[in-house]
Amino acid sequence: MSEWDEVTQTILASDEQGPNVVYGNCWQAAIASMLKLPLEAVPHFSQFTWAGPALELWLRGRGLTYRHEMTSVIPERLCLVNG
Repeated sequence: MSEWDEVTQTILASDEQGPNVVYGNCWQAAIASMLKLPLEAVPHFSQFTWAGPALELWLRGRGLTYRHEMTSVIPERLCLVNG
């Protein structure tokens, strides 16, 4: 059994800036994949002004934590990696 389920993003980011910007939901899909949830069960955190704190609060309600690390080595545990 996989440690995660693949959930595909449904919104691609726009190239526009300002009031017409569209934030893609790849982060939402990645979190849903890791937690084996449907996409709709995870908020689209990238739309929030304070996305990190919102994610931390949402995860805390599920008994989980979020930690941002700068590293050149991928940890041997389930994690999200970007770059």
